[in-house]
Amino acid sequence: MINKSTVAFLSGLVISTGAFAIGDDSNDGNSGGLGLSSRGDLNVTMNVAKFGDGVSGGKVMIKHLDNIGLGTFGISDNLEGSSNFCIYATGYSSTDTYEDISVKIGGGVAGTDAFELTGPNGAVVNYTVTYEDGGNTAKDTAAAGGNNTFAGLTSVGLDANQNCTAENATISVAVSDVDASQAPAGSYTGTLALIIAAE
Repeated sequence: MINKSTVAFLSGLVISTGAFAIGDDSNDGNSGGLGLSSRGDLNVTMNVAKFGDGVSGGKVMIKHLDNIGLGTFGISDNLEGSSNFCIYATGYSSTDTYEDISVKIGGGVAGTDAFELTGPNGAVVNYTVTYEDGGNTAKDTAAAGGNNTFAGLTSVGLDANQNCTAENATISVAVSDVDASQAPAGSYTGTLALIIAAE
């Protein structure tokens, strides 16, 4: 009996920082007049950095990511699994399209390796990866080696806050029956990295 599993490790990278400004010293407020009472007023301002626009900076974050277990080959033949997760970026509303954000997927912690599970005595089993976001009906197939950039991430239906109260993307992993049937018995593990960045 062959037990095969994969562990998905995805990292959210802060690409750049956003600044929030309260008050603007360059614009004076309105002073009150002399009397039994006096009223003055001032303006309070702030800026929200939009991630990925190449101008204002901003931040991005991945949350709600789960490890993926594919099961045991010989008991179940369809070795597939997936993880729904949330991508949040500053400056977007629940109806915006993340047109300036890309998704890179690759094996290993750095996301630059092939999609491989390693087992007993260095035995290797290849796996495939597909990615989809909440606004797409079709899955994108990731190429091994980390040469992937999926643009146009959408956030339809997502609560636009950093608590990520809903998932807006899915990553799926599968091992073919042919590859599994040729592998020595034992446990297999691997690392999968997903990197969100500005285009």
